[in-house]
Amino acid sequence: DVTDVASRVNWWMRLPQGEYALREVVPDGYEQTFPEDAHHVGLAAGQVVLGLDFGNTIPTRRFDFGTLTSPVEEGFSQVADVTAYNETLSFGWFAGSIKSKDRGQPDDLRRDFNAVFEAVFVADLVSGWYDVEIVVGDAIKLRDEAQLTVEGTVLGPVTTQAGEFRTLTTRVLVDDGQLTVLMEDLGGVSNRMAINAMTVTPVLPTN
Repeated sequence: DVTDVASRVNWWMRLPQGEYALREVVPDGYEQTFPEDAHHVGLAAGQVVLGLDFGNTIPTRRFDFGTLTSPVEEGFSQVADVTAYNETLSFGWFAGSIKSKDRGQPDDLRRDFNAVFEAVFVADLVSGWYDVEIVVGDAIKLRDEAQLTVEGTVLGPVTTQAGEFRTLTTRVLVDDGQLTVLMEDLGGVSNRMAINAMTVTPVLPTN
């Protein structure tokens, strides 16, 4: 039997006596926070066991854009110019003209980048509101007229001088299960914008 109370789902299972390991099939886009693995239960005849709860949360997604061989910031997923989207990976480049560079400085997150003329990056997410932070810049070269469109919200145009990095932020609603980011270089001196990193944080309910 199943009882759904608000965001809590109660399952009632009738089982013969014995030893059981109760594990959850975690929904797509979530990660399990409790228990670490499974509930282990010794069930006697006629016994009722309550309170075997599972906790889930929508994780923050972190992407480090660079080359296939440059170091990846701890806790981030690597995105290279050849990282094409597929359902198993759940993120990547969907289309466009992309190259990658590694300057070797100033740190693992900003030393490397994907150089984009025009391209679309996507990531599968649970539908809802998200805070998006995007780092752009190049350690040794000016990058001008960079524009990003995150779920319809335009950021830019943005210009960064050589050695300058900027963090662009916005809050967007993902209503189709996929974050879509269009990146463009609109012209000027440089012919490609440089993206170093992206962090996508769920806006969780406060009540």
